Amino acid sequence: MERMVVVHESMVRESTSGPLRRRNPPCPGGGERVISEFVDSYDRTEPPGRRDFVRGATRRGLAAGLGVMLAAGILEPVLRLFPCPISPVRLLFSFAEDERGYALRPNAEVVFSGVLERLSPPVHWGINSQGLRESKIVSETAASGQHRVAVYGDSEAFGWSVEIEDTFEKQMARMDPSLDVLNFGVPGYSVENVVAHVRQTAPRFHPDHILYLIHPNDLEPPLSFLGGALIHSELARRLAYTYHRIRGTGINTAVRGRADRIATFQHSLRALAETCRGLNVSCSLWFGDAGQMELLQEDQDLRSYFLDENAPRAFDVSWIYTNRPLRDEHLPPETHRELAGFCLSRIPPREAHTLR
Repeated sequence: MERMVVVHESMVRESTSGPLRRRNPPCPGGGERVISEFVDSYDRTEPPGRRDFVRGATRRGLAAGLGVMLAAGILEPVLRLFPCPISPVRLLFSFAEDERGYALRPNAEVVFSGVLERLSPPVHWGINSQGLRESKIVSETAASGQHRVAVYGDSEAFGWSVEIEDTFEKQMARMDPSLDVLNFGVPGYSVENVVAHVRQTAPRFHPDHILYLIHPNDLEPPLSFLGGALIHSELARRLAYTYHRIRGTGINTAVRGRADRIATFQHSLRALAETCRGLNVSCSLWFGDAGQMELLQEDQDLRSYFLDENAPRAFDVSWIYTNRPLRDEHLPPETHRELAGFCLSRIPPREAHTLR
């Protein structure tokens, strides 16, 4: 509602303490003036108590942020003087400017002695110039007469605690020379990273079949949100090390069971199936947790694609963690050998390229 206000110039004065403050300056020349304006043309000043509270909270927040930055700045050089078992892992990764967040660093050479237990002798991680755990350059298409299987996953698919020749990928290729098996495993990857990695690499290397080895912790949130911090910050690596140490305490199991993580897992597997269809490549899932395999039943698209009775594409390999020794909480060479034989028995190379 519009209000008419008549003000004599002699009455106009600046006031910063009153409840209302005029926006318009006094009219020059004196005399009466008639001002037509809306009530909303006045600025209501905030009560002093509220202003003080907001300012105080802002100062405290800034002080806390600066304190954390200062503490991190002091801790970083100190921690680098006292490396922990996970410190050499930084040499394995490089920052990726895509959904993955990070990837294997081309031409990386790492001598790894274990994180949760000492590996003796140490394991050698060698990455070729294409960013694969390979000792040679890989052709972008398979040789004539060979079927190419691309294996994706996290540190288990990578072969965390074994030499390259002891990985199940290499053992599959030795058991059946008609197979060309490539290792695209990257330590720390969750399901979102894996799907992004398939999209980045599969079109380039033209596999006939994609094999995704799903570790139970692939349902957990990815570490890629840390970005370059994992590569450049010793403090970030220590936090990741602490995260690894609490595995098995029930915290991680609870995270995997969250509705949002289950929904993300199912959505990511649907995206993987669509990607494989688009590339005209067959795909299979190998579950290290039988309970997680049941999540396929809850989704009609996943059920029809991966659980077809005539051509099943999902397999339970939880037995690899049952009553078998682990090496730095990962599979030892003998279990990699068992897994290689099991994979070959479920995906015969003569049929691998037809399971679409």
